[in-house]
Amino acid sequence: MLPDYPSVKQKINSLLRRYLKEEVFRHSPILKEIRQTVQHEGREGTFGDVDGRERPIEYKKVATGYSLTRDEMRRPDFQLILSKFAAMAETFAEGQSRMLFDTVSEAAESVGNVVDAKGKLTKEAFLELMRKMQLDFNPKTGEPQRPTMVLHPDTLAKIKDDLKSWEKDPEFVAALSAVEQQKRLDWRDRESSRRLAD
Repeated sequence: MLPDYPSVKQKINSLLRRYLKEEVFRHSPILKEIRQTVQHEGREGTFGDVDGRERPIEYKKVATGYSLTRDEMRRPDFQLILSKFAAMAETFAEGQSRMLFDTVSEAAESVGNVVDAKGKLTKEAFLELMRKMQLDFNPKTGEPQRPTMVLHPDTLAKIKDDLKSWEKDPEFVAALSAVEQQKRLDWRDRESSRRLAD
């Protein structure tokens, strides 16, 4: 009978799970910015939205796996296993990202909080986007906590020069500053009307 090393297996399992999670974040960095909660049991859950309504969580499945041939099992190669985990991470990142963007799109469209740039991001469309967005500020420094923009690499390449020129346009900078100032006032109103939890 071969010896069993449960503590070693547990440690390897823990390290591989951590590697998988880090690879998912490497493939889709925006997922790292979202708070995660592990639900250890049960098949149902609810969450509260910003309006104070409780909604059911719709669980969606993202699944993948890996396999080793008999030959690969006979000649263990840790780099091969890591490459299989990296491929799994890519599948997870793609599936989770797609779910995230579908959910955000659905939520934004349901309340009419959408800006159609008609295929080209202009200064006016960007300002309208900022006006529709809720912005929070750091309570200690007062600095805005700007949202992350997610763009396809091809889109970013097309508008990169435009974005740099906008920063040099005093009219655009003033308009953006005015939007930010209004968002700061809105944030102060939200913060002053917050109720402490019982």
